[in-house]
Amino acid sequence: MKKKALRILLCLLSAALLLTLAGCSPMKLGAGKTEIPDDAYAHHKSLGNIEIADTVTRVGVRAFWDCRTLKSAVIPDSVTSIGSSAFSGCASLESVSLPSTVSSMGTGVFSTCQALESIEYPASMTTIPDDTFRGAGLTAFTVPDGVVSIGDSAFAGCSRLASVSVPDSVASIGKSAFSSCCFSSFRIPPLVSSVMDMAFYSCKKLEEITIPDTVTSIGEMAFYQCESLQSVEIPESVTSIGDKAFWACKGLKSVTLPASVESAGEEIFRYCLSLTDIRFADHSREIWPRAFLDCESLKSVSIPDTVTSIGTYAFGNCTSLESVVIPDSVTVLGSNAFSGCESLRSVTISRSLDTLDFYVFSNCTSLASVTIPDSVTEIKSSAFSGCSALESVVIPPSVREIGVEAFKGTKLMQDVELMTPDSLKKAVDVRETDFRFPEGTRVFCFAPGYSGSLYCYMPDSIRTADSREADYMVIQDLQKNKRNDYNGPASNTTTRVYLSGRDGSLYLVYSATKAPSAMGVSVNGMGLAGAKATEEEIWKGISKYFE
Repeated sequence: MKKKALRILLCLLSAALLLTLAGCSPMKLGAGKTEIPDDAYAHHKSLGNIEIADTVTRVGVRAFWDCRTLKSAVIPDSVTSIGSSAFSGCASLESVSLPSTVSSMGTGVFSTCQALESIEYPASMTTIPDDTFRGAGLTAFTVPDGVVSIGDSAFAGCSRLASVSVPDSVASIGKSAFSSCCFSSFRIPPLVSSVMDMAFYSCKKLEEITIPDTVTSIGEMAFYQCESLQSVEIPESVTSIGDKAFWACKGLKSVTLPASVESAGEEIFRYCLSLTDIRFADHSREIWPRAFLDCESLKSVSIPDTVTSIGTYAFGNCTSLESVVIPDSVTVLGSNAFSGCESLRSVTISRSLDTLDFYVFSNCTSLASVTIPDSVTEIKSSAFSGCSALESVVIPPSVREIGVEAFKGTKLMQDVELMTPDSLKKAVDVRETDFRFPEGTRVFCFAPGYSGSLYCYMPDSIRTADSREADYMVIQDLQKNKRNDYNGPASNTTTRVYLSGRDGSLYLVYSATKAPSAMGVSVNGMGLAGAKATEEEIWKGISKYFE
């Protein structure tokens, strides 16, 4: 009988202990001690509610790390220091009382405390260390006045943090500090000088951001995938912007860019699918590589006449862009700068450019005509390839080199009407003189779409050469009568062929008018095709002027 009563008593005591451990009443820890040692209760599987004794002044590193059943912790005023990751991984922790006496905290103290929705941060702290609340369940947070820095990833991954108040005392916000938070607006304090890398990365509900005029740099991916951000005004104080700073801000409709930016990364506004309004400062000097790549809603852009450089793919795949004027101030136009602009119908090219780079206007499928200024000396490979509507091009005699497939996939491979540059009207008509080209004269000839193949009917007396070595380059000019609504195609086509010399000389070496019944073949030293006269006819007509 006594043994049975003893067993019952032991069971009751065990049950009481389990209830205590489960959280029915706080478990007091550290009585008579001055610290909770490092790793003291790490991985403990039964802690529920705890109260630390008022003799304790320090909570050690990882003291309660990964205590997944811990629900609440009362920390007394005696505590002044809490070690790194002290409560990290306490997934069930809902309540913590932090005394104002705490003046030192390590990194990641409350990281991944997913049930922790709110906490009063001690006013005695001047920093929020790295990773302090990373991945925590916070829904709102007030940074105390007096805090001067918010560390790297301090609130990163707080996906339920819908409200945060940051005082003017804060002078530094670290990398990824607020990445993946869900607040809708944020005011960067006026003492902050740099928006660090990924500071607001993937804050998908962020609609409004205020950047003060004390900020001088915006880091890489600082606002990456802030999908709800609708507008941004970058102050004149900013001198550098990092790669992909506003990448895939799909709701961004307008942006104001200062002239103060001296260095910028790539793809700053790439995939800003709603962007329709870009406001450049009057003294802007550069449009950066891939800056507006894939901004599919952009219909027009006004480039200031102070801009000197437009980078590679700067406006690539802006499929709604309809017109662009590249001011004469632009001396550098990068490859693919406007490639894939499917709606582009009008383009004015800077008269300060000497080169049209690779693929610069490729696949602009609505572009029907283009005038190349007489400053251009080289059109590189595939510059206008895939411009399927292109049927009219003016190329001046200044052009000395046309790359392979520069006009591949255009209507210039079929039937083309060219405007005659004024300079051609001043050409010497060799048919009316005794002029002869010396034997061995080197001529550059290019047939577009055929990988730079030369004319098959060139006479033996003419030496072929590439554009750098040639004495003369062939220019073809076609003039068609206007089309007639009743009679169909033009009644005839006049083909003229010129030789343009390195010394500026210009000779008319062939002229003939053909009826539309004649078969047109590709004959053109300027990368243009579709003459009504055949190659054989033209070169037989030219060859008599060579010794």
